[in-house]
Amino acid sequence: MANVVGNDGLEGAPSLQSICDLYRSIVNDTFDGGAGQINTDTAPWMLPFLNSAIRDLYSDLRIVGDMRVIVDNAIISGLPPIPAANPTVQVALAYQGYFNGSTWNASYLLPPDLMWLMKVWQRPSNVGATFFPMTPAPAGLSGVYQGYGLGQYEMRGNNELWFNGALLATDIRLRYMAAYPDITGDDIDFSNTYVPIQDSTNAIAHKMVANYAQRLSPDQYQLADSRQAGFVKKLVTESVLNSQTKQFARQPFGSQDCP
Repeated sequence: MANVVGNDGLEGAPSLQSICDLYRSIVNDTFDGGAGQINTDTAPWMLPFLNSAIRDLYSDLRIVGDMRVIVDNAIISGLPPIPAANPTVQVALAYQGYFNGSTWNASYLLPPDLMWLMKVWQRPSNVGATFFPMTPAPAGLSGVYQGYGLGQYEMRGNNELWFNGALLATDIRLRYMAAYPDITGDDIDFSNTYVPIQDSTNAIAHKMVANYAQRLSPDQYQLADSRQAGFVKKLVTESVLNSQTKQFARQPFGSQDCP
């Protein structure tokens, strides 16, 4: 996913400032040259409204598998081996670190924006080998003696990625659908902080308007919600139409490369 802070180089990727300026224009708060008198950038509800609207748009796009919210080739290198083969041991990679079967190591982390895991590959560390696809364990990891690879994988709990474990240090490669990292802090540069979804200004600003209407003008909420839904529908429809131009092939039954 493109960096949300600074100019990410995407044509049409809106800044927080352009989103908030449109939002203020819709709710008739363009005082002080457009900076607003009530809905200023520093108003305590602006960041919650922004984060809520952007997260909601990401969710809308993940539902249709939009490529703009997919991250591929995320590499986590050098996952430590287990000391000895033991069928009772399982290892895990999580947001807070790597579990080797007995202790946690905060040096190895899942990507913080990982929302839904799609595929996993593995290879031995430090040899520059090809990554080979791993298979999921839909009924749970088998209790087996470990070998030179991590075995199968299973997602549990709060996106914890569990494996059988390996006798060698291992690199893994991930493909996943991303969540939007909340914008936090008191010194955000709205003009140079971007949302890496092209042409999303209308959808995000109108989602903010719907939040504002729900808070202060409930009689206008239905109209505001309908407007944001219309802009989202356009983005989603464009994404679906783009996907329909691509050729897809069904994975053969029993394929070892299934996600």
